[in-house]
Amino acid sequence: MEYKRKVDKKCIPTCNIMGVNIAAINMEWLVDYLEKNISEIKGDYVCVSNVHTTVTSFEDADYCAIQNGGLMAIPDGGPLSTVGQKRGHKNMERTTGPSLMGEIFEISAKKGYRHYFYGSKEETLELLQKKLMEKYPEIQIAGMYSPPFRPLTEEEDKVIIERINETKLLRKQSELV
Repeated sequence: MEYKRKVDKKCIPTCNIMGVNIAAINMEWLVDYLEKNISEIKGDYVCVSNVHTTVTSFEDADYCAIQNGGLMAIPDGGPLSTVGQKRGHKNMERTTGPSLMGEIFEISAKKGYRHYFYGSKEETLELLQKKLMEKYPEIQIAGMYSPPFRPLTEEEDKVIIERINETKLLRKQSELV
């Protein structure tokens, strides 16, 4: 199954740094963009890029394709935004992953957006859920899954996809009640 992006990446200003198209944006622009396009961004991803990931992309074409293949690569590293500013992108600012998550969780708690967390260890996910519920009591966590630290089998992959998709069905059923 091939993913078809519903939003146009051309409206996202970028600065090419060592082959990676880093979004020439700031936090205000990013949060506004994501909120306006949330219903169209399903199945996409945002890379949180820094100097290390950019150099790795320069050295590894497959990794570079991942960085450039997402919706955008945001400038988590200060040097990336500095390069962008020196190249004329005056509004380009460091946009960190943790800060973005905080902004998104704040909006989500107010607007009822839901989150599904995939990855890490079970204990980490439990701690994350606890901390999020303390800081954002209205946040909706649709589910969490800590996969084994190895490639999933085809059957395991199908099971987790079904599990994630079930959370969407539960949402729709609760909206009908």
